Amino acid sequence: MGVRLRSNYTADPAAEDFGTYSSYAGPVYQKRGYCGTVYSYMKNSSGQVVVDNTQTIGACN
Repeated sequence: MGVRLRSNYTADPAAEDFGTYSSYAGPVYQKRGYCGTVYSYMKNSSGQVVVDNTQTIGACN
């Protein structure tokens, strides 16, 4: 499972945490600003993808 947080500042690298976890991935923190995109991904124990989601966070206007 994993989580990736990408801010709207293109010069900043994405904060991410991916690995083999039994309960949760993260936390990840945004370096600056309040707008960005978060991506979450999780497979169950048989390898089936159960979460594959991208969402905008914050007010990007």
